[in-house]
Amino acid sequence: MKLFEHKKERKRVNKPERAGREALDALNRLKQDWTKKSPGENSEKFFNIVRKFLSDYFSITYEFTPDEFSRDIKRKRGVEDKIKERVVSFSQELSDMKYKYKDLSEEQIEKAIDDFKSIVSFLMDKKKHETVHEQMRRLTDYVRFALEKGKTKVEIEQALIDAGWPVSVVKRELEKVK
Repeated sequence: MKLFEHKKERKRVNKPERAGREALDALNRLKQDWTKKSPGENSEKFFNIVRKFLSDYFSITYEFTPDEFSRDIKRKRGVEDKIKERVVSFSQELSDMKYKYKDLSEEQIEKAIDDFKSIVSFLMDKKKHETVHEQMRRLTDYVRFALEKGKTKVEIEQALIDAGWPVSVVKRELEKVK
């Protein structure tokens, strides 16, 4: 018997996914308040949203300059080169925008926001695919472990279905194992 049966379990959200959601929410709030603030305030707010996202997503714990960010992201392991190039390129474009122009035009900021949204969406989709791949690997490991412990395929199938795995996924995984 659980002590707190009435409490609903919350879904754990990983840090990169949370960073993406927070960034998209902040961008939506920025767009809603767009006319209430000056272009300088809007651009500064946008740069802060981008900085926070990049810091949270890539686990950078210090106040970084664009050059430091580029150097650090290029050294990151477990991040595809294509992603590194796209993020570094965007970071450099933002740095150029921030320091070359006193006040950005609305069009410049909107283009930067659209580019940033596409990067955030791309990175979040990438994480989802990694998560699915990780879950399938854990399923395979579980099936092998259970078979080694002497469980039958029927017992394993029933346990996985009871745990919420789709029947088709369970059957396909059990067919792989001979």
